[in-house]
This record gives sequence, C-alpha cells and structure tokens, in this order.
Amino acid sequence: MPVETRKNSVVGKEDYEIVNITEMVSKEIKNSKISNLTVTVFVSFPPEQ
Repeated sequence: MPVETRKNSVVGKEDYEIVNITEMVSKEIKNSKISNLTVTVFVSFPPEQ
C-alpha cells in the first residue's frame, strides 16, 4: 500500500481556537498521486510556554 506524508502548519489567533483544516487537507489530497485512499490526520500541539 503506497504511503504519502505531508506536513502543514497552522497558527491560531487565540489559545484553544478551533481551526478548520478541511481546505488544507483537501488540497493535499488533490495533489496526491494516490487515487484510492484513506486519509489519517495527526495533530500535535507545541508544549505550553
């Protein structure tokens, strides 16, 4: 099964802001070479300062 890995960054304006990443993920899928796919999105948060 082919795998593609993509990285993106999003910066929220406020702490605990909900950020819609649908468009960003959709664009990455369209640019993918995989035609029959399952997408898994991993999200990480920087440590609090």
